[in-house]
Amino acid sequence: MPTFIVIAVLILLTGEHASCNKTDSANEEILEISIDTSGSGVYFMPKQLLKIKERTVHEVEWFTTLPGAHHASYVVEDEDVAFIEPFEEEFDPAILEGNKTGRGYFNVTAVFLGLNELNITIYDKDNNTLGWNSMDITVILSYDKINRIFTIALTVLLFTQYINMGATIDLQIVKGIVKKPIGPVVGIFCQYVLMPLFAFGLAKFVFADSELRQLGMFLNGASPGGGSSNMWTLLLGGSLDLSIMMTFASTLVAFGTIPMWVLTLGPKIIGEDSKFQIPYDSIAYSVISLIIPCSVGLLIQKFLPKVAKFLEKYVLKGMALFNLIFIASFGIFLYLASILVVGMISVLTSQLQYLFLVVLFS
Repeated sequence: MPTFIVIAVLILLTGEHASCNKTDSANEEILEISIDTSGSGVYFMPKQLLKIKERTVHEVEWFTTLPGAHHASYVVEDEDVAFIEPFEEEFDPAILEGNKTGRGYFNVTAVFLGLNELNITIYDKDNNTLGWNSMDITVILSYDKINRIFTIALTVLLFTQYINMGATIDLQIVKGIVKKPIGPVVGIFCQYVLMPLFAFGLAKFVFADSELRQLGMFLNGASPGGGSSNMWTLLLGGSLDLSIMMTFASTLVAFGTIPMWVLTLGPKIIGEDSKFQIPYDSIAYSVISLIIPCSVGLLIQKFLPKVAKFLEKYVLKGMALFNLIFIASFGIFLYLASILVVGMISVLTSQLQYLFLVVLFS
């Protein structure tokens, strides 16, 4: 029982989101969302503040062309993420250029990681609302250099791990899987039919009051797996050949399934007027990052069989265990603030979709 608990905890800490093709999905990956929330006659320069670093200050100008503009009010949704300080307003058309009837400036101070929205409303002298507009603000953590170091280190470690795996792949087993692809077909059905639907339903139930958390869980369930699944398969005595074939096949299928799910169910979560950008380059990178090192490993197996045997006997499992511990420890250190923001309930709930499939096919 203690061994099972340790394994379960490590799986929760690493998960599929720790692999290269899911790296930083919470911060800056999988999809970018652009929602048209423009009001009437009120404009910002810049239009939005995205990915500004915490503890930085940014100046924003606004102006209006609404006749009769007299004063303005400013509201931010979450001052723990960012707050504003208006420092200049002008509502005299005689001294404003063009057709402007009002203009102002304010500073946005980024406080902590998160999403925020600024709303400005323009009133006439009788306090009647003339128009409004909103600005999206997203704040990211300030230690980007550490994040880049982690990403580079993780890429190198996974590249090396796939070389080791490629050096131990049994091509006869791979050929058998290709001739009778029952395993990959079942896996793809689970990953791209059952899991997205379950993630969608679970997100709607657990995060009924948060569209963004619903979207995050749904995207997690609709995305392909990655390197950590291969390492767990190796350490737990599963079929490494089947695992690598499944990773390769599921990543290829993701070119079609991710757009299908995102464009059909995504608007049901975040709104019909939302626009999604599919990261085809990231998916292609995932395929290439699997094919190239595995091919190098196969060349080692063919031309340097003694080296391949050494890697299989002394390096493969030890490095897999090291990689998982590295992902869990460094990943928690780096993204602890993100975990605190979304809450442990969100983190644990996101793993229920995997547990669902395990129970279903046990």
